[in-house]
Amino acid sequence: DAVNALGGAMIDVQLPLYDSRYNSADGRGTLKLYVWPGFHRFDGGDGLAYARSRHASSDFERSARQTRVITAIRNLLDIGSILEPGGIDKYLSLIRRNVRTDIPLDLLAELAEIAQGVDLDERVSLQLSPFTTSCQQASVSGSGLCQTNGRYALVANTNKMRNAVRNVFD
Repeated sequence: DAVNALGGAMIDVQLPLYDSRYNSADGRGTLKLYVWPGFHRFDGGDGLAYARSRHASSDFERSARQTRVITAIRNLLDIGSILEPGGIDKYLSLIRRNVRTDIPLDLLAELAEIAQGVDLDERVSLQLSPFTTSCQQASVSGSGLCQTNGRYALVANTNKMRNAVRNVFD
């Protein structure tokens, strides 16, 4: 709904995505989903499929796709369109239909005040995905996964993660 309300989202697809078992929106089966690398203007349904596909890639790749979609939506938001006549009502209606939270209403004003102090030109995004397997020191990209009892086991490389977080704040 958000992507459609904003007129579609331009997304730079980094890796090809082929999912031969993507669940159809109407729940009546599966579809073959293929998205080739390059820039695509996705409507809401296509953007959702790109972000949610889980059969042809890892959770880390899916997380990166979700981040791309969210970033594209964020880049589309324009305070001018929100302030146009009917804009606030349109977006509030969209939020009411699609967002659920357990944040108490009395904290929203405080959160809005904190948000005003955020410099969007200085934002940093860090995706923590370096890890090793439990049976050997190797990355997934190096095909170092090992199988135990029919399951794959991944263990976080906490030293690399701590260094990455430390470097963000340095």
